[in-house]
Amino acid sequence: MTTTDAPYAPSTQRKPQLKIGTFVIAQGESTYIGQSDQGIEYEGVHVRRILSSFAGVRTCQEIASDLECDLDSVTSLVDELDELHFLDTQRTPIILSDRYQSPDSEEGCENDLDATFQQIKSKIRPELSLTTWRPGVRDGGIALVGERQKQPVHIYGNSRIALMLYGILLNSGVSQTILIPEETSRAISDVDLAVGFLQPADFGFSLNGRIAALRPELSLFPLNCAGADSTRALVVNVGPPQPELLQVWMSECIPHLFIEDPECASITIGPLVVPGSTPCWRCTVLTQDDEHIAWTEVQWQRRLSARAETPVSVAHHVAGLAALEVLRFIDTGHSDLLGSTIRINYLSAMETARRTFLHHPACGCHW
Repeated sequence: MTTTDAPYAPSTQRKPQLKIGTFVIAQGESTYIGQSDQGIEYEGVHVRRILSSFAGVRTCQEIASDLECDLDSVTSLVDELDELHFLDTQRTPIILSDRYQSPDSEEGCENDLDATFQQIKSKIRPELSLTTWRPGVRDGGIALVGERQKQPVHIYGNSRIALMLYGILLNSGVSQTILIPEETSRAISDVDLAVGFLQPADFGFSLNGRIAALRPELSLFPLNCAGADSTRALVVNVGPPQPELLQVWMSECIPHLFIEDPECASITIGPLVVPGSTPCWRCTVLTQDDEHIAWTEVQWQRRLSARAETPVSVAHHVAGLAALEVLRFIDTGHSDLLGSTIRINYLSAMETARRTFLHHPACGCHW
């Protein structure tokens, strides 16, 4: 997964720019910098002159020279705001994985006359409002979003949640996302139209064929299957997992996230399993079987019963939460679902029940 730490330029060569959502408020002779619930106050109006030059274009040395002020006053302000994570101090070009990038170009594909790039630059801005705040990020989050192009994600399932998650990840820059329905010949039904990107005119057409055709429209970046790195694959399984697939994911050390089918008025997300590091699916099964006398029998009955579709509002909520954790794992290698689950109650969706699992002694995943 992507790491957020990068070589850091010397203080004088940094190109400071306030992060998205950080404001400068003049309060008489003092200046407040920050957000509504966190910030710092400086005395003296000179700080505002320096801050007005923080556009991510000029280095600290150039800013001090242009403003005819002391270089130490600029670098010390940059150091303090950087420590508070209020600044971006590096520039990273947006690289499109299927385009030729000149080795002599320092700006990657950033061409103001390139209509495709300008469209992507506009679409990528909302994603940067998340990635710029990742720990250690100093380039506005551009590198993290760009790296998502290389991450293969395989979604197993064909429920509303699976379809919504497919669209969200493609729109978020995970261009190598593919959906693997349980029924390869399944046609689009009226229930599927609630996912947001299917239209009434799609009713009755092949689900596989239609979602494949829509991939270029949904994807934040141009598609390039040749850029996928199969060794970094991530699986999301929506619904009951197939035993043979579980064995493959474990033996090939493929990280995999589970989203269960709904049970009554609740649904469970997780765990996210990293084979060899975190408790596996079988660990959670054995643990719950130890605790509840009828747990195994209930699970069998659930598999044998007709599968219920999730309410539209719940499906959007679950797909959004799952997408956030998938993106966090792709960007940072961390997730709150590692070895854990959250159970969402439809009747009180804000009150999620989180549970952490340990390796079960009867499971051999950690031996």
